[in-house]
Amino acid sequence: MDDAQTRASQAMKRTPQELIAYQDLTWNSSNTPKLLGYKTTAQDNLGLVPGRFAVWLVWEIVPGRSPGNKNGPDAFWALDDGERDGIRASFVETFT
Repeated sequence: MDDAQTRASQAMKRTPQELIAYQDLTWNSSNTPKLLGYKTTAQDNLGLVPGRFAVWLVWEIVPGRSPGNKNGPDAFWALDDGERDGIRASFVETFT
């Protein structure tokens, strides 16, 4: 990996495409949690790319039941095949 000064000189100052896409989805999609706010900041000298942007996003709580738990996604994989297939079928039904 290049040194911090080199990375900073190579980075572009712009609005990230991911933020633009999320803003668009907030207005045009009922299947995406709404973006409640965001903040762009410049990274300090300890950041991975000093002087370039970091983006912080806040979105609404996603409705429904989480197939994971506070320890990660393993709870989903601990379900039996039928339960996992039921969750997958719910996604297909909702998004098609």
